[in-house]
Amino acid sequence: MNGKCIFVETFSEQTKSIHHQKECVCNTGYADKYGTCTECICGVNSKCEFEYGKKNCYCAEGYAELHGVCTECNCGEGGYCEFQNGQKNCTCYDGYKFDGHVCTECDCGENGLCKLVDGVKTCSCEDGFKFDGYLCSEDPCSSNPCKNYGTCEEDGTRFKCMCEGPWKGKTCEESDPCSSNPCKNDGTCEEDGTGFKCTCEGPWKGETCEESDPCSSNPCKNDGTCEEDGTGFKCICKGLWKGVICEENPCTYNPCQNGGTCAVDGNFYKCDCLENFYGDKCEIECDCGSKGTCNFENNEKKCTCDYGFADNGGNCEECDCGPKGTCNFENNEKKCICEDGFANNAGNCEVCDCGENGRCSFAGTKNSCKCSEEYSDRNGRCENCHCGVHGSCAFDYKEKICSCNKGYSEKNGKCESERRIN
Repeated sequence: MNGKCIFVETFSEQTKSIHHQKECVCNTGYADKYGTCTECICGVNSKCEFEYGKKNCYCAEGYAELHGVCTECNCGEGGYCEFQNGQKNCTCYDGYKFDGHVCTECDCGENGLCKLVDGVKTCSCEDGFKFDGYLCSEDPCSSNPCKNYGTCEEDGTRFKCMCEGPWKGKTCEESDPCSSNPCKNDGTCEEDGTGFKCTCEGPWKGETCEESDPCSSNPCKNDGTCEEDGTGFKCICKGLWKGVICEENPCTYNPCQNGGTCAVDGNFYKCDCLENFYGDKCEIECDCGSKGTCNFENNEKKCTCDYGFADNGGNCEECDCGPKGTCNFENNEKKCICEDGFANNAGNCEVCDCGENGRCSFAGTKNSCKCSEEYSDRNGRCENCHCGVHGSCAFDYKEKICSCNKGYSEKNGKCESERRIN
C-alpha cells in the first residue's frame, strides 16, 4: 500500500453540524490524485502534489524544476532562477545585474546607469552628477560656489573652498585679518571677532608676541604655578611644597614627631608613627597601661582592657564586679551593671531577687525590695498586697497589714468607709 485513508471531522458554522471528509495520507514519493495515492517524485529538495490531476513540483529555495525534478538553480538573493530549454536562467531584481553566476548588486541610483565589467561595478553618471563610490550623487562643485578665485574641492557630498590671498569663509566671501601674518616670533594667528589674536611660542607674549615672558620656561617644579612678578616671576606651590621654585618637598623639615618617619604623599606628607603614637604628626601618645591595648579610631583614643580591668580616663585599671556583672568607670568611680536577679553589693554583683514585680538593691549588707504598685516586700519577695485606694498595704512578717486613711477602717483586707461599716 502507498498510503492510508482517514476521515477528518470538520464543523460547519453555516449548518452548525459536523461533517466527515475523506483525506489520503500518502507515503513518501506519493501524493493524493483524485482520492488515490499515486507516485509523485520531484527530488529531495521539493514537495510534490497533484492539482486537478496534474503533477506540480514545489522546489526549495535555491532549486528549480528541470525535467520534473527539483535541481539546484541559484541566482543569489538578488534574483529569481528558473530553467528555460534545459538551461539556467537568472531574472535579476532592480538594482542587481547578472555577473555570469549570480545576480550581484549593481545600483548607481536614479541618476546613473550601472554595468558590471569583469565582475566590477561601473557607474555612468548623468551631467552634474559624480560617482561617490556608491551612487551617482550631485557634484557639489558643479555650480562653482567658490568666490574670489577660490578653488572648489569635493568633501564627501559637500564642497570645500580653498581660498586665495586674504579671503576666507565657506565660499571665500570674507576677508582674513591673519593674511598679513601679524604675529611675530613664530606666533600663531587666529581670528577674534573682527580682529585677530596671537598664540605665542616659547618666552614670547603680547598682542603680536613682541614681549618676552619669564614664565615661558615653566621654572616652577612639582606642578607649581608661575606668575609674573615685575620683571621676574614667583611660584605658587601646590599643597605643602615650598621653596623659590617649589623644590622643597613636604618632608624636607620632617614634620613627624616622636620618631615618626615622613613620606611624600602626592602634594602632602604622611607620617609612619612608632608604636603607641598616633595623629597626622604622631603627636598623640596612645598608652592604656600594662593591662590593655590602645587604638586610635576617628581621632579618638580607645582602650581595650584585659578581663577584670576597665578604661578609667585613658588607663586600664582594676574593675571587677564578679562573674555576674560588667564593670565600668564613670567620673572616676567604679560602676557595676549586674545581670537580672543580681545587684551591686559593695562592688560585687550578688544574688538579689525580689521577683518579677519588684527591683532589688542592697542597703548596706541587707537586700531591699522596691515593689511595683499593689505589691509589697514579704520576706525578700514582692507579693500582691492591696488594701484598696484608701490605704496602703505592707507585710509584717507573714501577716498583711492595711494602714487606712482617716475616716476608713480595715475590713476583710480592704480599707472601707467607717460610716459604711456602722
